[in-house]
Amino acid sequence: MQLHASTIVDQAESAPAAITAGPGARAIPFHPLASLFPLLEGAAFDGLVEDVRVNGQRDDIVIFGGMILDGRNRFRACLMVGVEPRCRDFGAHCADGNDPQAFVLSLNLIPGLTAHDPWAQSRMPMDMMRQG
Repeated sequence: MQLHASTIVDQAESAPAAITAGPGARAIPFHPLASLFPLLEGAAFDGLVEDVRVNGQRDDIVIFGGMILDGRNRFRACLMVGVEPRCRDFGAHCADGNDPQAFVLSLNLIPGLTAHDPWAQSRMPMDMMRQG
């Protein structure tokens, strides 16, 4: 099933903590730690959607406590192009460690990357950018 951008936006506005694949589909809520960083929008999200359309989902969506800890944008992009999102549990890889907060920060705030990468900067909360 393919969703249109307006469907994703409508769902995000009415239930900003979760996105579903459509009528009757199970919602996967967003973990509060994932919400430390904004969702991709506009051209950045369109680019991700096109990449998933062409190359498929490259990285798993990481679930912790039944919620999306990492991969909200990948999840949304998969839904947009009709790709079944591939998920795994946090801790399934030894590289995950055992601290979900450290995991999320490590994936989203790679030292040195954010200073030169506009996409990485766009994912950083404004108060964290000011501290830098």
